[in-house]
Amino acid sequence: MSAFRHSKPTVDWEKIDRELEAISSDYRMPRFDSLAHVVEILGGIDPKDAIEELKGQKERLERLIDSVVDVYHNGFNLAIQNYSQILQLFSGSREQ
Repeated sequence: MSAFRHSKPTVDWEKIDRELEAISSDYRMPRFDSLAHVVEILGGIDPKDAIEELKGQKERLERLIDSVVDVYHNGFNLAIQNYSQILQLFSGSREQ
């Protein structure tokens, strides 16, 4: 028997929730106005710090998204294949 156990990776949903809650509600608005935020950042006292903060937030979110994709990759693929098969069946039935 192997000394190492192969455990299924899991997603830290609490960490994801914390990171999402840390994002300003302005950035989560469905009609997000990027121009207003660009002007605010560039016109601020220290735009470099604001830009670095946004880059850091982006990198953290990308890592969290990667962790979700790593865990659910097979499920995503299966769902896409099933959806594709359903579309093919509908297309085939229309032609008949």
